[in-house]
Amino acid sequence: MIIIKTSKFYKTFSQFSYNSIVNLVSLDNLVAESNFKSLKFEFVYQNQFENLEELKRKLGGHIWWYNNKRLHSSLGYKTPIEYKMIHS
Repeated sequence: MIIIKTSKFYKTFSQFSYNSIVNLVSLDNLVAESNFKSLKFEFVYQNQFENLEELKRKLGGHIWWYNNKRLHSSLGYKTPIEYKMIHS
């Protein structure tokens, strides 16, 4: 059973209509595509990697920077960490 947290209560997938599930998947896909585009333009296209270990190390650093230092306009020019601390 998959449980999705929504506001103050929980629903299982069986309680969602087909359209609700399609909308959730579409939104999830939109967020994933946006993050992947940022990753490509801000990280992949800006770097060269000698081997897989260097890629992993630099990717870890980039993800830390993205969550802790990069300001996001969609979050009111806060980092994801700052936004989460304010709204949790």
